[in-house]
Amino acid sequence: MVNKDFECVPRHSWEAGNDFASKEATRWIPVTRLSKDGARVGLSENGSWLVETSEGLRPVSAGGDLVWLLPRLESSEAGAVAKLSDALIRLGIPRRFVEEVPLRSAARAALNSGSAYWEHLALAWIADWSCDEKAIPLLQSLANRRSAPQNNRHLAMKILNKWRNGK
Repeated sequence: MVNKDFECVPRHSWEAGNDFASKEATRWIPVTRLSKDGARVGLSENGSWLVETSEGLRPVSAGGDLVWLLPRLESSEAGAVAKLSDALIRLGIPRRFVEEVPLRSAARAALNSGSAYWEHLALAWIADWSCDEKAIPLLQSLANRRSAPQNNRHLAMKILNKWRNGK
C-alpha cells in the first residue's frame, strides 16, 4: 500500500528495484545521491528509507548498516539535511521524512569505523551537538585509542570536556 504522503509524487518518479533480502520487486522513489557518484537513497511505497546497492535495495535504519550514509558526513549536518529536504520538496514529499534518516547514528557509527577520515568528519559534526549520551562512550573510546590519529583523539577529548563543563 502506498503511503498517503506520496499521492502527489508523479508516476514517472517511481522505479522498480529488488529487495536485497527477499529479492522481491519493490517500488520506490529515488530521492537523491549520497555523494556525486554515490548510491541513491529513496523511499519505499510504505515510507521506509532505502539505499540502492549493486545487490539490491537495502533498508536505511539506525539499527542497520550505516556505511551507506557516511558520504553525507562530507558536508555539514545542516547541509546534509538541507540537501535531503530540498530533494523531498522537489518531489512533493513532506520534509518530515528527513527526520527518519539516521544521520546522527551514522556519525556515531563513524567513530568506530577504524577510518581516520570518517572519524574526523564525524567529530566535526558531533562538535556542534549538545551533549549526546549515545556518543559519550564512543568518544571516550576514540580518545583512548592509541591507533587513532592524535588530532582525532584530541578532538574527541575536547568535545567530551565541553560537554562535561556544560557548554
